[in-house]
Amino acid sequence: MALSKEEILKKVHEVPFWGHSIPLGNDIVTPGKVMDNLLTLERLQLPMTLKGKRILDIGAWDGYYSFECEKRGADDVVAIDNLYRMQRPDETQYANLGSKGFQVAKEILNSKVKYYDMDVYDISEKNLNGKFDIVLFLGLLYHLKYPVLSFEKISNICKDVLIIESAYVKTFTSRPILEYAQGNTFNQDPTNWHIPNIPAIEGMARDAGFKKIEVLFKTPLNIKSLVGGILGIKNPRYGRVILRATK
Repeated sequence: MALSKEEILKKVHEVPFWGHSIPLGNDIVTPGKVMDNLLTLERLQLPMTLKGKRILDIGAWDGYYSFECEKRGADDVVAIDNLYRMQRPDETQYANLGSKGFQVAKEILNSKVKYYDMDVYDISEKNLNGKFDIVLFLGLLYHLKYPVLSFEKISNICKDVLIIESAYVKTFTSRPILEYAQGNTFNQDPTNWHIPNIPAIEGMARDAGFKKIEVLFKTPLNIKSLVGGILGIKNPRYGRVILRATK
């Protein structure tokens, strides 16, 4: 039975921190505080219909992209996250929330998306019951100690398309670079490890077996990126990038 607007609002308010903005019907959207996922979705260029596709959402958090894939008709959607997040000084009070946001949204949406508390390094055909047509790898790469290993693990279970969204360090060089984020020097978050430039992301994907790499969106690189801060630009050397890697 569908929940009333009052019941939905009550459940939303029971979650003290939402990372994603998730439309739940009745003109209710969860108050996402971290990712501009509604805008990011447009930039991912996902097909409007995913019928016949099996989707894996790695680092799913509150599940916005998982639920969107289900809404677009995907036959099977699996979401995973290792729940190691919320380590910034202004977020540590929410570190024990686990997957509460996901579970609440799933209940309200009457979703069938499967959720596993799983690290990217543990994904395999055996653990996830087969391979996936499309893998979403969004907002996670720079949080990983072993980025090359993550691409290898993903490649082993991806049949067709990998979509990557990541922070990146803006460079003019074509050389692959991983900038090490010591301590909490990147965004005050100790869970950040390496910020790649775009050639590094492309190189890791190719070496893992993806033959075609396309940049779908990137924050522009310009002179402000290198001398920035003069105009009050926050972290001018860094931006966001979305790539599509195809087998």
